[in-house]
Amino acid sequence: MLDNNDTFTEWFAKILPEIPVRLEIRHSSRVPGGIRRECSGIEDVLSCYRWRAEWLDIHGLPHKSESWVETQESLFELRAWLAESISQTSCDSQFLKACEAVIRWGGGARSGHNGAKGFVLSKAKDGKLRDYFARAKKAMRLDSAQAIRGIETMNAMLIKIHSLLSDDGLPIYDSRVAGAAGALVELYCRSNGNNEDQGKLPQFPSTDENRRISRLIENCRVSEIIRYRSTGYATKWASAAVALGHLFRDALVLRPDLFDKLEGLSNRMHALEAAMFMIGSDLNSLRPAFAAYSRTPVEWT
Repeated sequence: MLDNNDTFTEWFAKILPEIPVRLEIRHSSRVPGGIRRECSGIEDVLSCYRWRAEWLDIHGLPHKSESWVETQESLFELRAWLAESISQTSCDSQFLKACEAVIRWGGGARSGHNGAKGFVLSKAKDGKLRDYFARAKKAMRLDSAQAIRGIETMNAMLIKIHSLLSDDGLPIYDSRVAGAAGALVELYCRSNGNNEDQGKLPQFPSTDENRRISRLIENCRVSEIIRYRSTGYATKWASAAVALGHLFRDALVLRPDLFDKLEGLSNRMHALEAAMFMIGSDLNSLRPAFAAYSRTPVEWT
């Protein structure tokens, strides 16, 4: 049964197979050679996925990935390591190593003992690392009827750990995915002539000042941003991730034809998340979609 079978979800599910996206991602160490591609539909976007990353396993051996197929395989191994080590009863040391591997994969290792790494080290030192993430996993389950509580802090690396620990498709709500989700809510508003009740729209706030659609389009209805360390920011971030998980799940239930070669709904949800990640790398990629669907003039900055 759908939990969120509203008009936005139905609209989102309807446009996914056909949405026009123009990927123009510049060369970087993460995206070697860059990407320039006119895509038709979300599966076409996923076919362009590229993100070079690596992490070290328990033996210190590197696991490298770049394509979506390689990334899937790499994250399967990371998920298995996290799941096994969080269930161990002896100490936090193996789970700490798995968390550090996720942070390295996500690119957060460069922050040293600050940020996510500092947080997991502190929890491990106090002997509370596994307990904290086990409680957070329960709090952030998509089928939980309880309000989210107990999330002490959140950032782009910690949400990766939460997502990889989940078994129900909780998405990695980082700045790219958040930016893409917010941009699609704005597109929905404009496709309906801005006649939607703002209070009834899903809330997908940006997590990065530089990755939000309101920086690119004048007079946006979607402009909320989660400011790090602001009051209640961690709970708001976790709630947005869960809400996006609901949307992905419900939309893919409506569209069983999308990512149908993947086994299980949660794997299909992560494929959709990966495609959104690519769109969010540069929200200018949605210019063709705004041109195709918007019923109101769009003034790009």
